[in-house]
Amino acid sequence: MWVKIQLRDFRRHFTGSGFTMLEVIAVLVILGILSAVAISRVSGLGASLYADADRLAADLRYAQSLSMINAFRAGEDNTVLISINADGWGFDDDGWRFADGEAQRSTSRGVSITGSDVAFKYPSGNVDSDADVNIKLQKGNTDIDVKVHGITGYVEVLR
Repeated sequence: MWVKIQLRDFRRHFTGSGFTMLEVIAVLVILGILSAVAISRVSGLGASLYADADRLAADLRYAQSLSMINAFRAGEDNTVLISINADGWGFDDDGWRFADGEAQRSTSRGVSITGSDVAFKYPSGNVDSDADVNIKLQKGNTDIDVKVHGITGYVEVLR
C-alpha cells in the first residue's frame, strides 16, 4: 500500500512538467542554425586564400588557352608568360590581358604568394620547361598549392 501511494504521488508531481517533442525539436533547430553561422564565420577567415587560389588557377588556364589559340601572332613565338611576384601575378609586358582587361592581379590582404613564373608555349599549351611548376599561396597557418603539370600544362589546385 505504501508503494502505491508513493507511486501515485510521484505521478501527480511530475505529470505535465516536461518539454514537448515540438519544443525540443525547435531548440535543436535553433542551436543548429547558430552553430552553422558560427562555423562559417570562423572558417571564413581563409576565404580570401581560397578565392585567390581559384583565381590564380583560372588565370593560368586562361593564359594556357591564349598560348594555344594565338598561334600566329605577328610572327612572334607564342609563349605566354605569367610572372609571379610578392604582390601577385600577371602577364609579362607583352600586351596580353586577362578576360576582364587587367594585366596584373594582386593577392588579397594577408595572402602571400611564392613560386616561379609559368610560361605556356604553343601549340600544346604545356609549360616551357616540361617540369612541374608549384606556386604556394599562404595566409596564417593555412597554405594552398597551385600546381601546373609541365608536360600537359594541366592546372590543379591542391588543398
